[in-house]
Amino acid sequence: LIEQLGKRGIAYLHMSEPDWAGGEPYTDAFREKVRARFHGPIIGAGAYTVEKAETLIGKGLIDAVAFGREQRRAELNPQRAESFYGGGAEGYTDYPTL
Repeated sequence: LIEQLGKRGIAYLHMSEPDWAGGEPYTDAFREKVRARFHGPIIGAGAYTVEKAETLIGKGLIDAVAFGREQRRAELNPQRAESFYGGGAEGYTDYPTL
């Protein structure tokens, strides 16, 4: 799949860590496989600290990181899994803001 995305000339690959679903973080071995198959920019996201971002960028495994709450160190809102992928505004736009 990753090779096919590269062939289609997408601008970048955005890889979100599966932490929101209780999954294990990506390993460096997985990131190396992705990097070998996708030659454009790779953006990491999800549960990144500044230190993790700097390390992975330094290793050449990602090119940038999308931070959503690092600056304010804000807590995440509680997840409402029943609203995931619901297709409507509930669970998408109705969470409390800072």
